[in-house]
Amino acid sequence: MADIERTPRIDLASAGVAVGYAFETTAGTMPSGSYTHLSGVSDIPEMNESPEMIDTTTLDELTERVGVPGLKALPSATGFTVNYTETLKSQWKDVMSKYNSGKESGKRMWVTIVFPGISDAFFFPVEPSPLGVPGVGVGNVLSTTVYMTKIGEVQMEAAHEIVAWSGASVSSLT
Repeated sequence: MADIERTPRIDLASAGVAVGYAFETTAGTMPSGSYTHLSGVSDIPEMNESPEMIDTTTLDELTERVGVPGLKALPSATGFTVNYTETLKSQWKDVMSKYNSGKESGKRMWVTIVFPGISDAFFFPVEPSPLGVPGVGVGNVLSTTVYMTKIGEVQMEAAHEIVAWSGASVSSLT
């Protein structure tokens, strides 16, 4: 049997993954300061778009079709599952207000996802959608999906600071 030198790996768990967001201060420029934590996220979808394949098969081919990679299709809306709380409701109202204010001058919202144990974080611009009515079931946590339409390529760079949302405290909302 041949000697096989294996690359060591360190598998990572999802515990401690953080999602944050920030708004451009200069239109077209990714925010460079801190991002605001979106708490209660329980599911982040994979965002690994594959390019479409453009069929270039001709009558010269004898056994299989051939093609070249085309454009990637950005997803229409990406859903993040979150626990639905009074704080989330207020925070998302704040998100939509800031987004709508910045949209007038071409400023975008950016999302970052930080994975403990990975040296870089992921960043991408989005258009958030208003919250809808959460679904409910017996014996389940009250959760909903916040939808954000990705409007640009994912970038990787050093993680930025993620800070707690500074809106109303939970006790003042009850």
